[in-house]
Amino acid sequence: LEQRVLTELLAGEISGKIKLSEELLKTVDWQEVLNEAKAQAVPIMAAESAAKYKKYISDFSDWERTAVQAFSNNYRTALEEQKLNKIMGSHPFCILKGMAAASYYPNPKDRCFGDIDFLIDNSERSEIEELLSRNGYKNWDKDHVCHVVFKKGYADLEMHFEIAGIPYGRSGECVRQFMKNALSETVQSEIDGFIFPKPKDIYHGVIILLHMQHHMLGEGLGLRHICDWACFVNKTENEAFWAQLLDFFKEIGILTYAEVITKICSVYFHIDCPKWAQNADTQLCDDVMADVLTSGNFGRKDETRAKSGMLISEHGKSGTKRGKIANLFFTLHNTTSAMFPIVKKHPILYPAVDFYRVLLYAARTVKGERTSLFKMLPMANERKSIYKRLHLFETENDGE
Repeated sequence: LEQRVLTELLAGEISGKIKLSEELLKTVDWQEVLNEAKAQAVPIMAAESAAKYKKYISDFSDWERTAVQAFSNNYRTALEEQKLNKIMGSHPFCILKGMAAASYYPNPKDRCFGDIDFLIDNSERSEIEELLSRNGYKNWDKDHVCHVVFKKGYADLEMHFEIAGIPYGRSGECVRQFMKNALSETVQSEIDGFIFPKPKDIYHGVIILLHMQHHMLGEGLGLRHICDWACFVNKTENEAFWAQLLDFFKEIGILTYAEVITKICSVYFHIDCPKWAQNADTQLCDDVMADVLTSGNFGRKDETRAKSGMLISEHGKSGTKRGKIANLFFTLHNTTSAMFPIVKKHPILYPAVDFYRVLLYAARTVKGERTSLFKMLPMANERKSIYKRLHLFETENDGE
């Protein structure tokens, strides 16, 4: 009940269409609606919309405090982003998600910000890392397959040398080729006086859809991500680039996913559903949305469920093609590369470091410090049964 009310509140902010009966407004537990909004990282949108129904909410001050806190976080993040703009100078870069995603919202202030994700030219990585270090940012020694984390005070930067969610194989190479001009074709955007470079619409569509599947097959996808896609489609659905974008989605094997997510946005947030998404499987749409509502933003509603992602896929890079043991092995191997850079120089160390990590995980599991694989398994099976129906990165060339 609370989830239904939350999605209707979000619909009111995204499409301006809201379907809440008097009976529902009177019977719903509004505190639980707020809790759900927090777990899904959409408290500002929810509070803005819920303000119209104050008379049904016994204590709206909690909603207001939550929204003010989120606004304050957004403002501090925007200030840090402006500092980054100055530091980067002539180095090409663009903001990923965050303010870039907010620019498509009817009210950009509605979108809650997290880290500052930005894309750079990989050939300039060493130079920019040195530039950030000279300006007081500390490399957090948390290298990832596609980004490096830098921190300074309130600032939390994710410097991407590649966008998230690029798959293995031919589809991945197609993505890299498609995105090769993204940094040379950025667009200057502005929100409340804050100016920043963002990707062109067509590149933004690729970035956020790949990012969504990356998190869905990993720790979990939240409503904030669905809202990002809804606002993007709602604002750009009549633009000419969609024909090219849909052809590209088909080429790399995520057209079905795009269709399902778009129809979800139509059903739950009441945006107009484009013709190309109208035939998406309704039951699959409902199952994916149920998965999103169960997950919470980045899987925060259930740690065991979030951790089960390592049995499903390597953050979406392999779709759902591999089995659970294979996913565990490849996830272990690739995270070892990121966590222990020395093994890249001396590959002979891989077996020893991998074995050490397995023993360490087992010991911490016994102590209750890590989630047992046996607890993850049922959740992984349940999640994967849904995701397999999306046929992620399955293309016509797979049989060649």
